[in-house]
Order: sequence, then structure tokens, then C-alpha cells
Amino acid sequence: MKIAYFDCFSGASGDMILASLLDAGLPEMKKNRPGTLLSVLCLAQEADKLESILFVETSTLGVRRQLIERHSLPRSMGQVQTTWGEVRIKIAELGGGRRKFSLEYEDCRALAEQHHIPIKDVYLEAQIKGHELDPSLCSG
Repeated sequence: MKIAYFDCFSGASGDMILASLLDAGLPEMKKNRPGTLLSVLCLAQEADKLESILFVETSTLGVRRQLIERHSLPRSMGQVQTTWGEVRIKIAELGGGRRKFSLEYEDCRALAEQHHIPIKDVYLEAQIKGHELDPSLCSG
């Protein structure tokens, strides 16, 4: 079995990915019980300590461990100006001249808290500004 970890996607994307995987033959839940996967990404030297916390703080009787490789796209930083302030963006190179960007969540959260507005408002405007910055960019 191979596992792919996504560290940034919306709930709607998650639903769409899960539906596609089920349609492609992904087995249903273990013994028809809903499952929760808790992934702890850590340095190898921290694994034993963190595993102990899982055994103490949860009802689990077993923990699966594996070494994971991380592949990441070359990236640079930029910023967009929203009504409420600046949001940093990561611009990733996809190859073949294609690029995409990702908003810095902490910037969006801080602006939303500072201005007492929903984070989705900041996020949406920052995405629009990112596309205006360079229409060839797709948001990740």
C-alpha cells in the first residue's frame, strides 16, 4: 500500500478525492467502522517519544511507523496586497513554464483576526489578487 500525504487542501477537495478513490476501488472502512488517521510527521529521533504519547493519550493498541520521503517543488516567495493587508504567497515551479501559488495561512489568519472578519474572505481576496498578479498562476 502506498500513502500520499496532502498538507494543504480544502474539505471540498478532500470529498472529491475520496469519492474518486472509492470509485476506483478503494476498500471501505475497517470492519465498517469510521476511522480516523492521525499522522505524526516528525524527525526520526523524536518518534519513540511521540509514539509514547499516542499510547498514553489514545485508546490505540498499535501504531504503524514508516519512513517517509518528501518531494517538494522549487519555489519562491511573493506577496499580494488585500483590503486588510499583505499576504505572502509561495510560488512553485511545476515545470514546462507552469507555476502555481499557495497562500500563507498564518498571514490570512492574522488579518482575519485583526479585522474581525472570516478567514475565507481574506483567503478569497488573496487568491484573486494572486491571479491578477500573474494570470498564468493557478492556486494550489
